[in-house]
Amino acid sequence: MNRQTRRFSLITAVFAILVGGCGSGGTSPILATAALEGMVVEVDGQTLDRSGVTVRVAETGQTAVTGADGRFSFDSVPARGTTLEFGTGARTSALTALPRLADHDDGLEDEFENEDEFDDDDEFDDDDDGDPVVRTVSGDHIEIRVRLRDGDVVEFSSVSSKGRVRARQRMTVAASNPFIGLEGKIKVERRTDRQKFDVEAEHLPVGTLVEFFMDLGDGAGFQAIGTAAADAEGEAELELATNDGDRLPLGVIDVDELEGADVEARLASDGTLLLTGAVPGLPESLPASGDAPEGGDRARGRAELTSHVAGAEGHVELKRRPSHDLQEFELEAEHLGNGVTLVFLLEDPAAAGVFETIGTLVTDDGGEAELEFEDGDALPFDAQDVEDLVGLRIRILRDSADGELVLSGVVPPLVSD
Repeated sequence: MNRQTRRFSLITAVFAILVGGCGSGGTSPILATAALEGMVVEVDGQTLDRSGVTVRVAETGQTAVTGADGRFSFDSVPARGTTLEFGTGARTSALTALPRLADHDDGLEDEFENEDEFDDDDEFDDDDDGDPVVRTVSGDHIEIRVRLRDGDVVEFSSVSSKGRVRARQRMTVAASNPFIGLEGKIKVERRTDRQKFDVEAEHLPVGTLVEFFMDLGDGAGFQAIGTAAADAEGEAELELATNDGDRLPLGVIDVDELEGADVEARLASDGTLLLTGAVPGLPESLPASGDAPEGGDRARGRAELTSHVAGAEGHVELKRRPSHDLQEFELEAEHLGNGVTLVFLLEDPAAAGVFETIGTLVTDDGGEAELEFEDGDALPFDAQDVEDLVGLRIRILRDSADGELVLSGVVPPLVSD
């Protein structure tokens, strides 16, 4: 897919929104419409310009197009069964899930034949095409965030006016995985009476035992957090919900402390790595339009690098979150074959046009090399803030006699996340 054309596969999300209100007989009627606003926080690796993504309400035909800040909004959408479509690609998704209500009052039950339709535990799910389906959102106002990469939703989160906050992120299939069609996702949730962590591996042979591991980044490395066997549907799921008496992984008290923690799913029989991922952060309310990155606690920048060698790809990413004392800077090169030595160079902020080596790495079995500065590492040029690196030029060279240029780019600006 040509990323520059910004043609996306059709991505869908279904919202069933129960809107509170006063009615006769002490019941809460379901209003016809509700307000919806959202933000596309990343488009194919770009966080600075997120314009041009078409968002369509399938039931009404309403459309909105994101601006450079990635925002879109609808003043009035159907309060039940609203389907949002992101992008303009040809692939469609057949959604057959019955809309559900997260909260219900007396007088509403008779609208459903099965009491199970009120189960609100499955906020995020996937249809057969792997698209995210949100089945249970409550409140008269909802905010959503979505990241799109290569036409797929890789992260999706929501904030409800009822006080529920949820986030979902897909996992990456490891090169060592032996199972065709394997998928996985990590989900977190917080509401008044519940903290929840959920990790799933899907499309496994029935009975496959999977062990899950987590690294909090505290120096202890990966630690086992539980096992699960694939059920009749081929899903192995580790779910920890505090309202069921469970504890969050590794003694963590609040799901916010899990944000960014690395997660692995391994085959319990021999330790084969199946899936990798990181715990998504729970969203806060969308920042006010026009807010500068400094106005929020979390800021992030990500941009694709320009390829000078056939097949090579790469990106640059930086993150900042003062409340967690977080500063991260990352350069990654991909699709270069195994055993290629790469030299990473960054422009000296004190001498424009002068490039200094900040690292040398050899690509792994997957043809990737990732240079990271995180968890207390000194940033390049001893910068005190990743923002000091914004605008500096990047070069990645093949370590050869002629120093062949493989990738180049510029460190992107930080954008409120």
